[in-house]
Amino acid sequence: MITGIEPFNALPSSIVANDSFYSDSDLWKDPVINGTTFTRSAGWMVAAHGVGGGTGISYLQANQRFGTQMSFEVIMSLYAFDPASNNQISGIRLWVDDDNWFVLGAEINAGNQSAAMLRYKIAGAESVVHFPVNGADATRSNLDACRRHFRIDVLNDHLVIYVNSVKRFDLKANAVPLLNYYFELIAGTTDDTKAFQAHFRDAVYRNHITTPEVYPSKIGGSITLSDTTPSELIFTDEISGNLFELVLRADLDEAYINQAWVLDSPATYDDITSECNDLTTGMAVLLPAVPAADDAVILGASEKFDHVDVYMDGGVSNIDNEFNVLYWNGASWAALAVTDGTNGGVAGRTFYENGRITFAPPANWTAISVNGVSCYYISIHVVTAGSSVPVATHIQLGLVSHSGFDHAAAFLSTLEVKMFKGFTGIGYTRFYMDAMSYRQCVGERNVEINGWRCDGDAKITFQLSETPTKPVVIPYYVFTRRL
Repeated sequence: MITGIEPFNALPSSIVANDSFYSDSDLWKDPVINGTTFTRSAGWMVAAHGVGGGTGISYLQANQRFGTQMSFEVIMSLYAFDPASNNQISGIRLWVDDDNWFVLGAEINAGNQSAAMLRYKIAGAESVVHFPVNGADATRSNLDACRRHFRIDVLNDHLVIYVNSVKRFDLKANAVPLLNYYFELIAGTTDDTKAFQAHFRDAVYRNHITTPEVYPSKIGGSITLSDTTPSELIFTDEISGNLFELVLRADLDEAYINQAWVLDSPATYDDITSECNDLTTGMAVLLPAVPAADDAVILGASEKFDHVDVYMDGGVSNIDNEFNVLYWNGASWAALAVTDGTNGGVAGRTFYENGRITFAPPANWTAISVNGVSCYYISIHVVTAGSSVPVATHIQLGLVSHSGFDHAAAFLSTLEVKMFKGFTGIGYTRFYMDAMSYRQCVGERNVEINGWRCDGDAKITFQLSETPTKPVVIPYYVFTRRL
């Protein structure tokens, strides 16, 4: 046990205690378990509640009481919960007695959900203050994987509340003396049919008050675009103060081909996988130098796909070869019904122009080894040979299991990402260069916004140029840092 803090001494001897949870520490008493267990694990304290684990708030209490000038803080690097859960809480608590306590952390209940909330009771009267870090923090699905830095400073009869190093609230405890209280990590629920887990990292208490260090707030989630309506991410100045910089990355799920062959019938294979995946050279030669019946372009992936995107600009069009499309049904190559957007309106003239070849994956479609490589293949097969040798710039496959932009968006449609800054009395305004355009099928980039300087509120919008055949899901990760 660390000693030196005297609860009734307004200026106790200097002390800083830190627990990063990599090894056992004498900073804590044995936890009080009411359904939620506390376990050290690889640098954090895991608070875990399993189904049927009981109800109530469990807590890990400091090994001593504290006095009138103190600072308490912890990082919560994860708060994962069952989406249908109710009445879950985790965070830090200052506990005087049953009628006087202060809890700062994430909370879910029937009426409210917040990644940062202060719930407190003074002289038996309970109150709640929400600190939304962004507008989506009131949506349960966006509370998972939240990363928050919670801090409470005690200054005589005042508590100063910080979230992500930004001062959010100053609470006067009135007649309640902030003496002889405990600091605790707490987690619990009254719903014993659901599970949740919270990770506490770097718990610190000290008896001197310092300016909070800059803390990068991490926010993660996903954007779902079902049509051409823009979707917005709002970042208020409550994230990191009035002046902050923002870093955003959004994954556009680039599509490629696992394996591509040109078959010079009957048994000569040319591997063109790298040429199909290359977005710049225009050198994916799709037939032998002298095309013949039964030659083929064979395209495959390790899982089922439902469309092939063909980009021909910079290449050579098929003028006179006629194709059909086959798949392996487990016993033989069989005809596959497709909608061919590359034929320019002439049946069988595949690879004439840019387009998408779509089909419904057959239930009996089976992986097969072609030239020693096993995949789910389709064979775009020459029925009647001509003299032209088509050359594509890029060919990619849309996997059935993927919903990312490059897999699910309409062929050659665009994703517009726009950045807006908020101004009092004016609203959000976009500056001249604060926009980026991403084109399906021909881009290898993800969305990257690095160090965007924000003065107050900011907004980023995502918008498709065409309605997709299925909803496009774009995961994003955001860091903000107070300046």
